[in-house]
Amino acid sequence: MPFTVESHFPDPTMYRISGNAHVHEGGSNTPPTTILHAGEPAVVHFNWRQAGWLCNLLTGHWHCNVYFEKFGPNEGRAFPTKMERVVSAPANYNASIDISGLTPGVYKCITTLILYSDGAHTTPVHAFDEIGVIQVVARSV
Repeated sequence: MPFTVESHFPDPTMYRISGNAHVHEGGSNTPPTTILHAGEPAVVHFNWRQAGWLCNLLTGHWHCNVYFEKFGPNEGRAFPTKMERVVSAPANYNASIDISGLTPGVYKCITTLILYSDGAHTTPVHAFDEIGVIQVVARSV
């Protein structure tokens, strides 16, 4: 599913971002999945692009976040923020967050992408992707 983007730039030739995030078991080069096996390596992989003439003026960092809301006991899990330096030009970006520590259960997964200035202030560029329901199953013996 593509990012839902909130940007306060009315002219898309000025600045725009597009992209998505997916869950992968075994690394970002494997096909996206909605079923994970507990104890196996897993990542949420972000892929996005910025375009428009305003790119040439931007500096700062992208903050990629992933949140899991677990259904049932022991609800919720957040993972450390992944930061990517802004390229002051139209650019493609990729980032991955390791989510290998999830325990068996059913989760709702949401990712966010926020552009922060070099002064650590949020900019008017925000995006999120509701990946959807992810099931983590116990590894069979």
